[in-house]
Amino acid sequence: MLFGDSSCVSCGACAHTCPTDAISDVFASKSANYDEKVRTTCSYCGVGCNLEASVKNGKVVSIDTPKETEVNAGHTCLKGRYAFGFYDHPDRLKSPLIKRNGKFEKASWDEAYDYIKNKLQKIVKENGPDAVAGISSARCTNEENYVFQKND
Repeated sequence: MLFGDSSCVSCGACAHTCPTDAISDVFASKSANYDEKVRTTCSYCGVGCNLEASVKNGKVVSIDTPKETEVNAGHTCLKGRYAFGFYDHPDRLKSPLIKRNGKFEKASWDEAYDYIKNKLQKIVKENGPDAVAGISSARCTNEENYVFQKND
């Protein structure tokens, strides 16, 4: 059988569990070439998988999964293990933006939340509650999605 014909989804589980490091991944998740490991929760879906980010010079260089975790028992999906480039991407927004006079301007979180709240209240007052809809995300937890749909 050829590798391309296999059911492998390139999730990295083989490299993670290989006891001899004969199988390794491009990020060398078992490598000692890092300053610290930071325990975190995966942000790709609402499952809440536990991850360990290897950090070197303040940047994530690889993701591993602790074997003793209850949620994912040392396993993760392809995105959880390898899709971490967005953490330090130069295009990533680091603060909220509010459009003023046709241009986006940086705002504080409190200012952004007040802006959103006031705009939504105005729309509901003028057009009724059915004039507002929202789309949530599979990246949110069930609890976050529950709160999102509340109309308080």
